[in-house]
Formats: sequence, C-alpha cells, structure tokens
Amino acid sequence: MPTIYKLDIKKLHKDLDTRRRQNRLSWDRLSNKIGIGSSTLHGFHAYNNTTFNVAYSVIKYLRKPMEDYIIETEVDNSADSEE
Repeated sequence: MPTIYKLDIKKLHKDLDTRRRQNRLSWDRLSNKIGIGSSTLHGFHAYNNTTFNVAYSVIKYLRKPMEDYIIETEVDNSADSEE
C-alpha cells in the first residue's frame, strides 16, 4: 500500500498558539515576527489546509523539526484494482 504524508495542521496551530501565549503575543505581533498575515496564522487550522510557505515559516519560528508535524497514512487502493 502506498504511503501518503500529511501535515498535522491542528498540532502545528496548537503549538503555535501555545508559544504565542507563552510569549504574551497577540496574533498581530506574532504575524509581524513571522512575516505572515495575522488572519492567515490565526485561521489556517479552521480550514485544515495551508501553503508550504506558511507551514515552513511557522515551523521555523517554533524551532522544531518538520517531522514533528508529519502524519503517515497508508492508502488502500485495492478497490481501484478490482475494476
């Protein structure tokens, strides 16, 4: 079965919000530090989707390895091969 790698956006946003609160930063101040719009930072978890640039910038700011936010999922294609 093939493996798909996804970004754990919920965990990424949770860690970002935790760091923001620890540093007593508003979303606006945090966005200035990272260089991403505050509405993008505050809301990307609601859509469970983001761009590579946003994810990379947030992970770089958090100083954590990218692997902390990767989810491995195996895809079952057996239904496709039965046709």
